[in-house]
Amino acid sequence: MRTPGRLEVVGHQPLVLLDGVKNVAGAHALRAALADEFADSPRTLVVGLMREKEPHEMLEALGVLDAARLVCCRPDSLRGHDAEVVADAAYDLGVDRSAVDVIDDVREAVAFAIDVTPADGQVVVTGSLYVVSPARALLVD
Repeated sequence: MRTPGRLEVVGHQPLVLLDGVKNVAGAHALRAALADEFADSPRTLVVGLMREKEPHEMLEALGVLDAARLVCCRPDSLRGHDAEVVADAAYDLGVDRSAVDVIDDVREAVAFAIDVTPADGQVVVTGSLYVVSPARALLVD
């Protein structure tokens, strides 16, 4: 049995996955699991991070350079990084600005990501559980 919010499939066409990674090791594990278990197709990452997480390290571990698109949002917590902080880290890592969207609200960010991702693509909602939880509430009955 899978744990809710851990590599949980909550949608198809595009495939929508939720995974609340807690640290860099978890981000590496998610990236490896995606490579092993899911077809290589255009991937949109929806990422929101808590302030105690270093955004460059987390984005690098998630494989942001391999993603087709990055949607940065703010976790539903006062301790969340501003979405712009995550976007700036992505730019520092070499992600093209045209592939990055900043949408503060988690629910709006997830809806946007699903809308702009091709039917054969993937949307991976990750970072803080304060991102995964509201996304799950939006997508799971």
